Amino acid sequence: MVRTGVEPSYVATDAVAAFIAGRYPREERDTVVALPGSAPSAPRRTALIGERPIAHVVVPIDFRRGRPGGPLIRNVPTLSYQQAGGLHGIVLDVPALSVTPDANGLISLNLRVKDPTWPLRDMLDVNVSVRPGEARTVFLDIRDRLLDDDNSLYMTVASAAPDFGAQSLDGMGVRLIFKSRDTARPEHVTDRLMQIQDSYGFLVEERQITRDLALFDRFYRDLTDLLRVDPDNIEARAYWSEWNTAQPLPDFIQPSPPPGVPLWAFRQVEALRGGRHFVNWWIDNRQVAGEFGGGISDDTDMTNQWVGPALMGVDPDKLNASLNALIEASYRNDMWDDGLNRIQTDELHIYEEGINAISQAARLNRGDPVAIERLMATARRYADITAINAAGHRHIISNYFSGSVVARETPWDWSKGQSHLVLHPGMLLVDYNGSPRLRSLLLELADGYLAHGVPGADGTVAWPADINWTTDAQRGSGLGPTAMLLWSAWRWTGASRYLDPLGDPAGTNEYANVNSDVGRDLGRPDLHQRYIRAAAAPDAPADALTFAAAETGNREYLERLSAREIHSNAVRMHMQTEDHWWTDRVEVPSIQLQRARLGGVAHARNRIVPGHRITWRFQDSEDALRTAILVREPASDGFRVIVWNLSDAPVRAAIGGGEIEPGSWQVRHGADADGDDRPDVAETYMVSFGPGDSLPVVLAPGPTVLEFALVERGPALSTRPDVGIGPSDLRIDGSSLTVTVHSLGAVASPPGRVMLQDAQGGVLAQAGFQSLPPPDDLLPKTQPVTLSLPPEVPPGSVVRLVLDGQPLEISRQNNQAPFAR
Repeated sequence: MVRTGVEPSYVATDAVAAFIAGRYPREERDTVVALPGSAPSAPRRTALIGERPIAHVVVPIDFRRGRPGGPLIRNVPTLSYQQAGGLHGIVLDVPALSVTPDANGLISLNLRVKDPTWPLRDMLDVNVSVRPGEARTVFLDIRDRLLDDDNSLYMTVASAAPDFGAQSLDGMGVRLIFKSRDTARPEHVTDRLMQIQDSYGFLVEERQITRDLALFDRFYRDLTDLLRVDPDNIEARAYWSEWNTAQPLPDFIQPSPPPGVPLWAFRQVEALRGGRHFVNWWIDNRQVAGEFGGGISDDTDMTNQWVGPALMGVDPDKLNASLNALIEASYRNDMWDDGLNRIQTDELHIYEEGINAISQAARLNRGDPVAIERLMATARRYADITAINAAGHRHIISNYFSGSVVARETPWDWSKGQSHLVLHPGMLLVDYNGSPRLRSLLLELADGYLAHGVPGADGTVAWPADINWTTDAQRGSGLGPTAMLLWSAWRWTGASRYLDPLGDPAGTNEYANVNSDVGRDLGRPDLHQRYIRAAAAPDAPADALTFAAAETGNREYLERLSAREIHSNAVRMHMQTEDHWWTDRVEVPSIQLQRARLGGVAHARNRIVPGHRITWRFQDSEDALRTAILVREPASDGFRVIVWNLSDAPVRAAIGGGEIEPGSWQVRHGADADGDDRPDVAETYMVSFGPGDSLPVVLAPGPTVLEFALVERGPALSTRPDVGIGPSDLRIDGSSLTVTVHSLGAVASPPGRVMLQDAQGGVLAQAGFQSLPPPDDLLPKTQPVTLSLPPEVPPGSVVRLVLDGQPLEISRQNNQAPFAR
């Protein structure tokens, strides 16, 4: 019963009193207690103010704690709700009120029952009306709660009647209705999980973990309360580990492989299945009109994770369509200004306004004119955002710019590590066609950085993090993404000076984001031995396990690695999907899967220099989850591909060339029944193979080995012409078809023909085009060609480009596009 004449001061209500004092003005702090008849009490000393029509009603959780110097407390009642089970509802026996009614003759009351864990949250907020002089009973059906032993129950009663006050509630009965703990637990757990997810969604960006921050304190209280009620809750324990990485993930029972399937193969496929579920969940449940709901810029961060799975053969068309829909949304939303970002922003977010997304798309659409020319649009702006300063060094001139406004004054005239991320499109273009002018500019930037090494007294050289364009001053240490520029410069030139800032890969972390096999690229077998030694440790780094497996063939390393990923996926997947975290903070990594299945990492967030040797595309996309793959000794001029087909039917696939030498390759292909990672009886053949080329293969059930060896190096990609078309380059106007032909190589293309062919290769129409110059100035070079269409064009027809003399091109895949009316 509410007893307004009792002093509402108990140790158990101090936290509520402090909350009321901190939340409400003095005129709104009138507080009363609801007590059982035998509760200890003292006459009220704190006068009721009664200036505002609101009362705070507190039900003390405990009477067994006294204050220093006070009397010894004994023989106090035990409130039934401490043992009765889960609180199901509250019954208020509202006394007859003698206050001023409204125009309808009613007294309106607002009843709010506070969450004991976080009193800023209402468990129930309801408005009722009573008649003057008429007692009424109100049942408040709150969400079920298993109350703890420390937080008192608290509610507010407010009225529209100006003369209502705490004194009006004297004698009000407060009855607590309970149900069994087991039947109350589901609602308690459901609510706490939702509250945890809501709080953490706003914490995940900066990962603040101080209880001085109210948002984190709320998260912490809700989480510990949930674990009090349900200590084995998997999601709660996953969150406990998430914010405190020193705590382990919840226990997990690994699934077992079916008979006859090796553990390494089964586990790798299960890990891949988790990654596939992640990307498809976001596409299927969140993508609308291209956007995922985190703001397009943060959405483009998330789609960094689309590239690796797609190149591993996981739903490539779906992931590509999703990525391109997001890019189109960025253009519709006017986020672009002549190849750069529309908004003026910092060096990281300049990249994340869509420049990262067009770079991702270029990885999935090699040689596509739209993808290439979007890269060109950004790269030709490098002349606006870089310049040679008074010291003779080329640097990025600002870390705060847009496509039309560049802040060059202090403090914005610094080039930082993350500033070099904007170079991603340019580096991809140089990789694709050699683009001489662009290559020269990027090498000038790398040389400008090299000019800032400062030798120390001990002979070591210190390298800065940031360089001021205006003064050529430098500050900080650590390369960050600058390492990507330097690594690319070394790949293009072979000049060892570009690796000096990265240090010795055996003793520095600057190579951490290099996507290829550094030991093989640098001719350093000692690095592989370091990985093998490191892989022996129970807590071996993930990279060590993958590299050791590729070097030794020991599948136990992959079993351990995939077990970790399966475990993480199983207990964290809900957080990465249904909990709806911010889109740039959800992640199911595929880095190690790419290393194993592609022979290197094709792409990951801010790891912008590709390092994979091969790609995969399966005739049936489900076959990606029926094949386990390990690329052994992944060098640019030779490697072995170990495949285990887990199904009982042949798998048809195409192996694409990645970061390898173009030329003539010998392939030995056969089953491997004895498990030595060599074909037992090999079919041997020669193929022309290189970046972007495709080799069809049929993989029998069980183990298969393909050995790739470069026999004769072919012409460099930078010496080849390249023409291309895409679906958007075909325009039908009545009986005419106009095809826009694009020049995409670094050298001029010879003349050629545009042919419309049926599915059998028969020529339905054709017309010639002239030689096209290379787009060395990074402006599109195109030529329209018009064909007269026949009366009927059969289904399956394609438009194809053929160059006179059929010279080697950079890409063979961009020479045709499907014809569709």
